[in-house]
Amino acid sequence: EALKKHHARFVIADFGDSGVNRAFPEMYNLLSQGVRFFDAFTLYEEVFGRIPLAILDDRWFARNVSRYAHLLYDTLKRIIDIIVSIPLAVMSLMVYPIIALAIKAEDLGPTFVLLPRVGQDGRIIQIRKFRSMTGNDGGDYGVRGVSTLKVTHIGRLLRATRLDEIPQLWGVLRGDLSLVGPRPETPSLVALYSKEIPYYGVRHLVRPGLSGWAQLYHDNHPHHGSDIEATREKLSYDLYYLKHRSLTLDLIIIVKTLKKLLTRSGV
Repeated sequence: EALKKHHARFVIADFGDSGVNRAFPEMYNLLSQGVRFFDAFTLYEEVFGRIPLAILDDRWFARNVSRYAHLLYDTLKRIIDIIVSIPLAVMSLMVYPIIALAIKAEDLGPTFVLLPRVGQDGRIIQIRKFRSMTGNDGGDYGVRGVSTLKVTHIGRLLRATRLDEIPQLWGVLRGDLSLVGPRPETPSLVALYSKEIPYYGVRHLVRPGLSGWAQLYHDNHPHHGSDIEATREKLSYDLYYLKHRSLTLDLIIIVKTLKKLLTRSGV
């Protein structure tokens, strides 16, 4: 009745809903009249670049996040990681002395920090970064769930330009990281989120990355602390990447990351 009243040319509906399924035989006849049908969740995914968490179940992951369906892509991606990271890592050595002197000039503390993170298949990896905070708590945020450390003056500049991330290029070369993938999280927070957020551990099916889809589009990422709801939202972006990962999507992420760095829109 609504279609006839409003002369609708498009129908957006949840085709997994029992009520829609019962009505669909009649709606099917409208195809000959040029009416187009769109699945509501598919449209949501395309518009917002994230997976609606309400639709997640074991069957969704079986259909959309299969590691073995991406073997060729994973192999090519690893080759590209090596080819790109070698020259970048070697060339970046030229700025190491400058950054080290700047860090030392502020507080005489260590130049680098070694941070535990959860990598592919839940394996603990160590990532190295230029120190941008007053110390290194290793991601142990205590009972308050918030870091007591502060960002230093030079650390603020390093983060704004992402220069603190440069040493992670060696992690890409080792195979602990990839150029593109979900950002790695600290073990203590992974343990917390795995208990509170269904399917959180699925993001560890792939190598974590220096940049990722969620890093580009999720504006509410919790820094140096725990936040269940913000991380739940972030997971919806990570799952979008897991479902659609490809060399084309990786290239899009790299280009958009470089654009953010050059325009400093990600600061």
